[in-house]
Amino acid sequence: MKIAIITNGTIPLPSLEGGIETLVTSFLQKEKNNEIFVYSSAKENNNQQHFSFSENIHFKYIDFKKNVLLTKINSLLFSFSKRLKTKKILQFHSPYNKKIARDINKNNFDIVLSENNFRIVSLIKNTPVIYHSHYDDINIDKEKAWTVLMRQYLSKVHIFVGVSDYISKRIQSVFPSIDCLTIKNIPHESFVSNPKNDKTIICKELGLEPDLKYVLYVGRFDKEKGVDILINAFNNVKKNLERVRLILIGKENDSPFWQNLKRNISSDIIITGFVDNDVVYKYYDISEIVVIPSFRVNESSSLVSIEAITRGCKIVYSDTGGIRENASLSKNSFPCNGLEWQRLLEDQLMRAYNTKIKIESINLDIFSVEHYVEQFDDLFNSIKRDKV
Repeated sequence: MKIAIITNGTIPLPSLEGGIETLVTSFLQKEKNNEIFVYSSAKENNNQQHFSFSENIHFKYIDFKKNVLLTKINSLLFSFSKRLKTKKILQFHSPYNKKIARDINKNNFDIVLSENNFRIVSLIKNTPVIYHSHYDDINIDKEKAWTVLMRQYLSKVHIFVGVSDYISKRIQSVFPSIDCLTIKNIPHESFVSNPKNDKTIICKELGLEPDLKYVLYVGRFDKEKGVDILINAFNNVKKNLERVRLILIGKENDSPFWQNLKRNISSDIIITGFVDNDVVYKYYDISEIVVIPSFRVNESSSLVSIEAITRGCKIVYSDTGGIRENASLSKNSFPCNGLEWQRLLEDQLMRAYNTKIKIESINLDIFSVEHYVEQFDDLFNSIKRDKV
């Protein structure tokens, strides 16, 4: 089959930066059964040298430039639509999406897979569109123009794919007449393929002290991820814990939230900055506990919890959104239920620290790239059968 894959253009493919684009890159490295054409932004893209792809994978690069005037016009249309309380919102499409849609519409694709690019759906003609939903955007606020616009465009989707049962149920609450399938996200291949190494060896490699115990956070340094709650909780409990350090892995930013928080970070907290996918699993291997403190937002899923399971870590997590789906697979998970976020996190950190780790019996093959590709291939084939 001839299949087009589209992202929103923010990060070029193939990607080394994490997120949706890295997941798509992993898929492309293992997909052998279909002719895949990947539409990506062309900006600063020199990543292909780091990857190998089979001959059935083709990249089509489209210039992606932010059009300030277009953004302003669309913002005005948003505001106008909101005041009028219209059921349909007018928007101008970006040159990036229009160029991709023109190329797809004239090249007879069997299927289009849109990776969270909802705007392009309305431009695709006569080809079934799979919308791979990584977030719960269509339920943020049904009164907001943005949500209305998403629902307007996505009503033309052939089938939805959610990254968790939580997301799939949320999608079906809006589009009950459109089929929705769950295909769970997977970690980078290094998490599944590499054996767990000796802590002393890894710590020496990473420049860390092997006789310390480590608590790990991996994610964005912003308010909705709850990194401030974690730092405050850790500062309160560390006096009751023996020789422990908190490691924060993520890309730093210039936001007032992070800059203010960073000023109060003690020497017991280690900030690594961005860590490459081929290395990050080693930080899990030396860590006693992985923390997911996303109390302020309903996460669609939690890739971090899967990563923690594959490396045999204890998991302390906020029981919100779709996090429980993955985290609860582990015998070593400690959910935080309730509204007193920091106190809950402190209690569960202490409990996890003092609890002996249990041996897991999870089949890690379910988190493999091969299994992920197989599920998508089955979906592609089912759509092909329906068309015949």
